Amino acid sequence: MNKLILIPVLILVVSLVSGQEVDTLKIDEYEVRESMYSVSSPYKKTTFDSLTFVRHKTSELSDLLISESSVFVKNYGNGALASVSFRGTGATHTQVYWNGINLNSSMNGQIDFNLFPLFFTDDAELHHGASSISDGSGGLGGSVQLLNSDFKKGINVMLAAGSFDHYQSGFKANYNLGKLKLGSKFYYKSIKNDYAFLNYTKSGFPKEYLVNAEVLQQGFMQSFEYDFSTKSKLSFYFWLMGSDRNLPQPISSVGVSDENQKDNSKRFLLEWKKLFTKGIFNLKTSYLNDFLAYQIPSDSLFSVSNSNSLKSIAQYKHFFKSDFTAKLQLQNGYNEAQTDGYNNSVYRNQFSGFVQLSKKFKEWCYLETSIRTELIDNNFLPLMPAISLVLLPDKQLSVKANVARHTRYPSLNDLYWTPGGNQNLEPEQGWMEELGVIYQTKLFTAEVTAFNSYIENWILWSPTNKGYWSPQNIKEVNNYGLETSIKYNYQINSNCNFRVSGNYTFTKSINKKTSSESDASLNKQLIYVPVHNASGSLIFSYKKWMIGGNTNFTSDRFINSDNTTYLPYYHLVNAFIAKDFDLKKHNLNTKFQVNNITNVEYYVIAYRPMPPTNFMFTLSYNFAPSEK
Repeated sequence: MNKLILIPVLILVVSLVSGQEVDTLKIDEYEVRESMYSVSSPYKKTTFDSLTFVRHKTSELSDLLISESSVFVKNYGNGALASVSFRGTGATHTQVYWNGINLNSSMNGQIDFNLFPLFFTDDAELHHGASSISDGSGGLGGSVQLLNSDFKKGINVMLAAGSFDHYQSGFKANYNLGKLKLGSKFYYKSIKNDYAFLNYTKSGFPKEYLVNAEVLQQGFMQSFEYDFSTKSKLSFYFWLMGSDRNLPQPISSVGVSDENQKDNSKRFLLEWKKLFTKGIFNLKTSYLNDFLAYQIPSDSLFSVSNSNSLKSIAQYKHFFKSDFTAKLQLQNGYNEAQTDGYNNSVYRNQFSGFVQLSKKFKEWCYLETSIRTELIDNNFLPLMPAISLVLLPDKQLSVKANVARHTRYPSLNDLYWTPGGNQNLEPEQGWMEELGVIYQTKLFTAEVTAFNSYIENWILWSPTNKGYWSPQNIKEVNNYGLETSIKYNYQINSNCNFRVSGNYTFTKSINKKTSSESDASLNKQLIYVPVHNASGSLIFSYKKWMIGGNTNFTSDRFINSDNTTYLPYYHLVNAFIAKDFDLKKHNLNTKFQVNNITNVEYYVIAYRPMPPTNFMFTLSYNFAPSEK
């Protein structure tokens, strides 16, 4: 089906700036062009091609971001908690959306990126800074979009085995029954995670092995799509995910822990899309359930959290004459949560309205303006306006500038946790500015973006004189820096192809306000925010062979607020070799990957050792029957 019916986006200027492949649909005298992505190009975004997803099919979302982007992933260990920091902001300032539906926990406001296997995702985007304003509120750093839209008929079976008793299996099948399309996905993963490390907290740095770090994940997704006509379709997604993780204690602790955490999620999404003569209408409604059980049997500790959410989105986009577009979006969300940390069940109602106007002037100028308003529990958030300008002096060069205001409301834990919750908290809010330049040819793309934001009322949990922690609007943080990326793709001949890409981010995240003038954190870099972060990849293919690798560099990170103690930088190198075997309609792909080739001893988080050199072998079978 034409992508225009699937995903409404911006008009011709998007393709001019982003360089993505477009579909064209003629409506009367109008010619509407739509990109495969859902966010306009005046803002900084990172996209991933299909080859990247194939190479990372055995990875979690966190691994993809580490290898193929310049955002910083705070990883507590292989398969353990992982959160993302855009432009020096915190974990709660990154919003994650699944086909447009926000998945962040209503309780702590965060998301665990190690609970999202890429096997369940067909496409993804990173929306940096103000780019997330069109997705929703809360993304003071940025947002991540996970998309499902692949109903190409066929069967895929994936088997993988690797170091530390790491085993994975996946099954994917898509069916085409005329107007009805079906898709099924199954996933299983287990890791013992008993790798060796040097314990630098003990005399002589003895060699030890990680214990109580086993990970088990299972998941299932069922998709349906029914085409009423070429202008109307209904989609339904049902996604189950379960995770059972033992949590190793920090290497500075004494003894062996039996700490364990189980996460189970149920996600339902119903979506209707309708194409009109001059517009596109999209209606989504969803139900989300997240269950978490945390226990330390040796301490007789057992805690359960359960949350339910109902979320709906209605969006209409209208195409006027003279390259003028208007978009109206209404969202409603209801959240309910129970946990041992609340006195009673707590509830939240959220309503938001979003209006966006865009205009293309000739072939060289594009202007976009928007405003978002939100009502949460009868409290109006400050208005969130945004304005963007793109100049196209020629077909290879574009200049973009934008400014926006963004807001994040306190999480349920911030407000209601007992003891410590603070119902007098103010929303975090800040202004964001960007200035970027993109140079693009048929083979080469380079982008440089300078960013600046000032976030007020930053919520910080700190100890009280009553013996427990409580959140306060203490900090004001100035984030500024530079993001750069390059991509080069050269087809040497019909048998050979060469691809290289790279990302680099320079980030300063400075605390500009403290609770007292004597606080040593004033004008210091925030903890766990690297000033330099870079990644790169190189792939060479010859006939059915492919060889390549990727690298990641992360600079020193301070681990205390006065910047006197830090974790040293680390530089990781991974490599792989793959071979395809074609047998008519059948395809067999083999891949061997080596991670951390140089066997670097490194820590992303203090006292949480990361894996040494490790291996993974993947076998993938594909069968694509002929289309009737």
